[in-house]
Amino acid sequence: MRNLWIKVILVAVWVALASCATVKDMFQEPKVDFDSMSITGVTLKNTDMEFTFNIFNPNALGVTFSDYEYHLEINDHSFLSGSQPQGIEVPAKGTNQFKIPATVNYSDLASSVQSLVGKSEAPYRLHGSAAVKTPIGAINVPFSHSGTLPLLKKPNVRLASLKIDEISLLNASLLFDIEVENPNILELDIVNFNHNFSISGNSVAESVPSGPMKIRKKGTSTLSIPIQIDFLKLGTTLRSVLNGGSTDYQLGGNIEIKLPGGNLSMPYDHSGSIDLQK
Repeated sequence: MRNLWIKVILVAVWVALASCATVKDMFQEPKVDFDSMSITGVTLKNTDMEFTFNIFNPNALGVTFSDYEYHLEINDHSFLSGSQPQGIEVPAKGTNQFKIPATVNYSDLASSVQSLVGKSEAPYRLHGSAAVKTPIGAINVPFSHSGTLPLLKKPNVRLASLKIDEISLLNASLLFDIEVENPNILELDIVNFNHNFSISGNSVAESVPSGPMKIRKKGTSTLSIPIQIDFLKLGTTLRSVLNGGSTDYQLGGNIEIKLPGGNLSMPYDHSGSIDLQK
């Protein structure tokens, strides 16, 4: 009888091992593929990103995606690492998604990667693994994605020209051109642009141009703004300045840009000397 029970136990163990081997041979490892990367917020200090990945289960049984760990490299330098529990069910022959949020702080980036100081973009690589609970035990499925990260830079604003259309004893008509340069690899959507323009210490223009303005990536746009000057209010000294060949000026204000995550207002200030066109 004892020998019989030993044989029964050995047969049961063999059947169990054979079944496990059969399941293991039939089970296919889930796949993780990159879906998209979106910019969820941009400021002059940091960029917020969200990476979306698809996890596909090719098997006849459902699996559970329990957690992930990731590493973000920028310009071939390790920058961020992290992990996050998930608990997402992936059905048989089905797909589900998971998202990895990341924030890149420009000052941290500059201190870590000196070669990126002043750059408008940076190459990155996000890689890691997704932990999946399966009928044959937990497995780690690797994933990887490479791309380019935009680094927001402040637009450059300058006075391009100052033209006198007409001048008399009492008043003058001027036209000044403001040039706005976009140094970024992203198109800038300017929703508000206000300015204060002074000539030789006299404020002669303060207004908000109507309508939004788009500046293509690495592009430049020019605003032409007319000015009417009343010498009775501003004094005849200004008329003497305009009758000269050049003048000192100061141009300042704010640019409000529409960005993912909300609008960003950026002040600007530019001064110097410019030749008067007549």
